[in-house]
Amino acid sequence: MLENVRPDPENDASEIKLAFVASVAAAAAAFWLFHGLRQDDAYIAMQYARNVATGHGFVFNQGDRVFGATSPLHVLLLAGVYAIFGNVLEPAAILIGAAAVGAQAFLLFLLFRRTNTLLAWLLLGVTVSGLMGSYSYLALETNLLAALVLAAILCLEDGRELLCGVFVGLAFLCRYDAVLLVPICVATWWWRTRVIPKRMLAAALIVVAPWLTWAFWYFNAFLPQTFWAKRGVSEPFGFLRATMTEFAKAPWAMLPNRVARVFALTTPLFWLSGAFLLWRRAKQVLPLLIFGGILEIAYCLIGPPQTQFWHLYLAQMSATLAFVAGLAGWFAFEEFWKRPMLAVRKPLLTAMATFVLLTGTQGTVLFARSYPTDFWWGHRYGRYVEVSTWLRQNVASGHAVLPFEVGTIGYLSGFRMVDPFGLINKIGQFDDQIEHVDASDGWLAGVAKLAEWYHPDVLLVNSPDDGAFFEARSSFRMVKVFEWNPWSTLLVRSPDVLIDPASFDRLRAELPEQAHAIANGNLITTDAAPLR
Repeated sequence: MLENVRPDPENDASEIKLAFVASVAAAAAAFWLFHGLRQDDAYIAMQYARNVATGHGFVFNQGDRVFGATSPLHVLLLAGVYAIFGNVLEPAAILIGAAAVGAQAFLLFLLFRRTNTLLAWLLLGVTVSGLMGSYSYLALETNLLAALVLAAILCLEDGRELLCGVFVGLAFLCRYDAVLLVPICVATWWWRTRVIPKRMLAAALIVVAPWLTWAFWYFNAFLPQTFWAKRGVSEPFGFLRATMTEFAKAPWAMLPNRVARVFALTTPLFWLSGAFLLWRRAKQVLPLLIFGGILEIAYCLIGPPQTQFWHLYLAQMSATLAFVAGLAGWFAFEEFWKRPMLAVRKPLLTAMATFVLLTGTQGTVLFARSYPTDFWWGHRYGRYVEVSTWLRQNVASGHAVLPFEVGTIGYLSGFRMVDPFGLINKIGQFDDQIEHVDASDGWLAGVAKLAEWYHPDVLLVNSPDDGAFFEARSSFRMVKVFEWNPWSTLLVRSPDVLIDPASFDRLRAELPEQAHAIANGNLITTDAAPLR
């Protein structure tokens, strides 16, 4: 193990207390800034949690035993919150995420302080500033997973074998990605002690075995449905290029776009320089860097959509740590500088530290200001609230709804959901259609195949033109068009789906002019084969 370079225990304790207070304050500030943040995928976990807490089982749709939640631990935490405090899951998810960001900052401080106090404080500041992008994922399990991984690595460094195993097990229950941490911890322990950490492995197994046993009995599967639903969407090199480009641009976000693109070309040099510094001076964080690299490779092979990065947060954290170490870390160590240059060392460190902290803070402040009105973070949620309200007021209970996203609408409306991405529904004999979203005859044709298989009673599609597709090829009829696109148009299979079937004609008459023309057969704009 690396020795602690702080010989004064009293000063050491006061620094730790100050870092803890700073981390708690940052978590509180994050919750205050982002307590209104809403994410559709987070509602999937909330729906599972509510059903667990109310005795309906570990399900999204009551009665359907499908493992569609990526984080059993997150679901169980939220279920506990619901059981104790009631329906406060939306702010509770944000609170858990904010607390996890504060925990990350404190754990990174503890990891780095034994090497260099200046670098420890800088990385605490980098974490809470948001430079790693952590605040975008507050409602998800992402930050909780990162905190548990850091806790496991800290215990590994401190020689706490059993506790390390417990945190590895909890990290696995938070997200199965943490299985990649097991060989890293075992190899690191063996390298330092020449002993296989049997107690660590036993502790991790004791934590995860009950869940895996129960999941196999309950779902007849170990892996969540999300793994199969998102596999093979992107090709490996395309995904690698997209994520590396995103990580390379992030540290320069404060600069004008053109300048930032130029500076992003230098980011890999800082990664290499920082990794070399950490290898020389902070070997205790090498397991984190290795985990981040392996995680990146694993997801390149899995191939999820290139626009989704939350599962790579630990890879981004590793890249950010290497970048900061490469840009400013060398200035934290006096022994790397000759005496005549010592005078410029601190000013340069201050300038570079200020730059990275301002970059993270600026991005966080802008995000806090913009998310309520941003399309994905604000408008989408508002639209789904209105759609859910209409469904509750007009559609009879017990019917199934097929929207393009199921989380928010499923949680708020209470209706059974059919997911076009296959996250929460059993596919069964429909496995050959699991890639329906990329069907050669078009997106809507893929949704139509799902409608044939699952027989939903209500469809939510993007526009009246999409509604025309189903009007022409099925018994579905438009009954509501909201004042926006996408996700504007609701169709029902028959009038009997409505609470008041007699209202069907009135709803049709109230459709806007374009939709009304489609409904009367005067405007069909989508060309595809009829439904069978």
